[in-house]
Amino acid sequence: MLMKKNTVLPVCIVIAIFLLSACDSGAGVNSELQNQGPSRNDVSLFGGPDRNPDVFGKVKSILGNELVVYKLDSNREELADAEKEKLRNEMQNLSPEEKAKRREERNKTAGETLELIIPVGTPIISLSNLSGKTEVTELQISDIKEGQTLRIWLEEAAPGTTPSSEFIHVQQFGQQ
Repeated sequence: MLMKKNTVLPVCIVIAIFLLSACDSGAGVNSELQNQGPSRNDVSLFGGPDRNPDVFGKVKSILGNELVVYKLDSNREELADAEKEKLRNEMQNLSPEEKAKRREERNKTAGETLELIIPVGTPIISLSNLSGKTEVTELQISDIKEGQTLRIWLEEAAPGTTPSSEFIHVQQFGQQ
């Protein structure tokens, strides 16, 4: 009887160590997958078009499904990946006030506005990257507010007609 008690305890310890080490190794794999998640701005992974947006703008006004945006003079879409990474690293080292100032400098309006229609059912999303994991939030037209920055993909339109949006990505700078 004493012999059985002496062998049961070491066997239980070995099993417990095995189970704990198996749980630990799975967490490492999961965190690696989260860090290798999709790019914050890759909307094609969330049902968006697989091309650059047609308009990068700031909301001037919205009334019902009629949207007026100031076109922004931003060459950010045209930057190489290395330049985008450098810009991202610079922004991370700045205070919130400095980040806002840099963003305003970079996103100067071109002095031009665009009026467009947001058809019912147009996908409107916001992406956030919290703790290395990209999360998508589906929004409604009523969630779009004056002053927000948007990336807009337009549908093909006949000349002389009001353009319609195909997909809208609302930029959430406070959550970067």
